[in-house]
Amino acid sequence: MLTRLRNRSVKNSLEQIFNKINIIRNVGSPGHLQVREFIRNYLSKCGWETDLDTFEENTVDGVKTFHNIIGYRNDTNYKKYLILACHYESKLLPNFVGSTDSAMPCSMILKIVDLLNYGIKALKVWSHFFVYFL
Repeated sequence: MLTRLRNRSVKNSLEQIFNKINIIRNVGSPGHLQVREFIRNYLSKCGWETDLDTFEENTVDGVKTFHNIIGYRNDTNYKKYLILACHYESKLLPNFVGSTDSAMPCSMILKIVDLLNYGIKALKVWSHFFVYFL
């Protein structure tokens, strides 16, 4: 089964996902909104539901509105959970993109979502899966 998962041709390559996220995306910027919507749409296309946890926090740059994305599969009554989490914003520094800081971890988690979907269908193993983008 692991060989089939490894060789599985899923929707998008890691590089394609990464290229959509690897932009300047400090909190409140157009890039931040663009990445948030990309993540939510990606999860939705994979059959996952998403919720936003929106709150305001004081930062060194004043009060900012943050949006945690919660992605989940909710198609069973199992008591086991897999939770994957990363933050998707980049620091507020001139021209700072945050490739390894958060863009790649977010990309890897979305790629894992692809593989989990394939594994769930192939093995008929169902559980609750949660993905948090903080």
